[in-house]
Amino acid sequence: MVFDRVPDEPGSVTQCWLYRCEDRSPVAFGRGDEFIRCADHTRWARLCGDRLLSVESGECLGYRVGDVFYDPVTHQPIYYQRFPASVPNRRPFGRTTLMMATERASP
Repeated sequence: MVFDRVPDEPGSVTQCWLYRCEDRSPVAFGRGDEFIRCADHTRWARLCGDRLLSVESGECLGYRVGDVFYDPVTHQPIYYQRFPASVPNRRPFGRTTLMMATERASP
């Protein structure tokens, strides 16, 4: 299969980074609903709702809860998203939506 290489284009903004939970190494960066693999700058995955789908096979690579992606078979955390500080209303390093809702509900 031929991969679609994504060049660094002026005006294309990285919206978030995807890191491995195991060793905190960067895996991919997000542009829109697509994730571009850091190793070779190819389209690697696409976000469809809260599922991370492989661009090549369409297989589910993980499901998202908050800013953390879990393995669809073992349900162990595999990736987390980190957003730039310039993205409003986002918390760094996997702070989940449930935690934010709890904080907002507390007096």
